[in-house]
Amino acid sequence: MPKTQLKFISRTTFPYLFPLKIPMKSTLRPLLSCLPVLLGFWVEGAIANPRPTVPTTTPSAYPVLVSQVPVGRQVATQKTTYAPSEPIMVNYANLPGNSGDWITIVPANAPDNSYEEWFYTDGQRSGSRQFKGLAAGSYEVRVYHNWPNGGYVVQDRYRFTVGTQTVTPINNRHISTNKTVYQANEPIMVNYANLPGNRQDWITIVAANAPDDSYGEWFYTQGQRSGSRQFRGLAPGNYEVRVYYNWSAGGYVVQDRYAFTVR
Repeated sequence: MPKTQLKFISRTTFPYLFPLKIPMKSTLRPLLSCLPVLLGFWVEGAIANPRPTVPTTTPSAYPVLVSQVPVGRQVATQKTTYAPSEPIMVNYANLPGNSGDWITIVPANAPDNSYEEWFYTDGQRSGSRQFKGLAAGSYEVRVYHNWPNGGYVVQDRYRFTVGTQTVTPINNRHISTNKTVYQANEPIMVNYANLPGNRQDWITIVAANAPDDSYGEWFYTQGQRSGSRQFRGLAPGNYEVRVYYNWSAGGYVVQDRYAFTVR
């Protein structure tokens, strides 16, 4: 460490200590003559180079804020698989902040105008909420914006399982692709089954988070209850193939959806 340097206060170094020559009685002059001596030393560097106080103990751990919602999504569960009756923790983020934004959990294939346990976010753009436990099955947590103006348009959904996680076979659902991962621009084969047989049942492929009234490439099944159709290849991203019944009477109610990825 550098040696401490001492300096004497004088009229030259601190002229403001000696601003005036004040006449005074001779009896006071000896006392005041000692004032520079009493004030006269300071530690050079302590004034010129002050140092902050450094704590001697390590502070306790600070909370680390980590988003529990995947990038680009608005809602997700804490886990993808829960035990029966285990409480479900739902995290949400990136909401627009309307007092009428709301979130619900329903069976995975329930129509988009369905709801069970639900809550309003009360204008909060992000947060968490614990839902009651559920029986074994596949479920979705869904987020809707600005009720009633936003209607039953699902803005985002996240699928999870209660009980043993299994892949639903095609004969128990209405639609799927023949692979879950495709290469960019690779043609996509869509299989469908168990449809009601309306001429205007229809199927489309859209981005995974697109509203339910969106559509990309699409086709009518022409009354066929089952079959296959090849769609053109896509750019990298997350997608869903969706099936709707009996346009226009059936509206934009998604009857089944199947997620896949293009890399």
